[in-house]
Amino acid sequence: MSIDRDIWIKLGWRALFAVPLIALGVSQLSNIGNPLGILFIIVGAIILAFPVARLLAHPVGSLIYPEDQFDAKLPMYSVAEAKIKKKQYGEALEFYEDIIRKYPNEVRPYIGMLDIAVVHLNDAALAKYIYERGMAVLKKLEDRESLTRMYKGICSRLDAKPEWQEKREISINGHPLNPYREGTSERDVPSAPRLE
Repeated sequence: MSIDRDIWIKLGWRALFAVPLIALGVSQLSNIGNPLGILFIIVGAIILAFPVARLLAHPVGSLIYPEDQFDAKLPMYSVAEAKIKKKQYGEALEFYEDIIRKYPNEVRPYIGMLDIAVVHLNDAALAKYIYERGMAVLKKLEDRESLTRMYKGICSRLDAKPEWQEKREISINGHPLNPYREGTSERDVPSAPRLE
């Protein structure tokens, strides 16, 4: 039941008692001038006060405390992330699959699976399958765009090694700063003086 409907129902039930009391108080004051009429009006107002205040405060209060947005359960990504930290990639993929079955319109499990496929398993075919599956299932354009950006970014890491890990052959033969003629061996090059 929504909050607004609940407030209106409570207000209706309380009005059954409060309206006759307020009407009796007004009639007592207008006809007889009886001060007891003020007491009836106050009691009727007190009966109506809580639901009326709640009805007036609900639109403003929902801006500060949006309780309706958190009624739905959110997916639990922490278990899959813990599996990744333990290097249990197969179990993490299975857990992401469970999330996809329960929440088919979530983009985050696809991104997590892409990360496992590329970064940890170095499997381009699996990454492509996950990406294509996500593109087929996701309905929102912004989710598909996000998945595409992540796929391109994560896949750029496939077989990419940092510069310091790449083996390079450095040859000074033919280099303009080489002071020795071409074909000079390392034996012919004097060593640097040792500093002691």
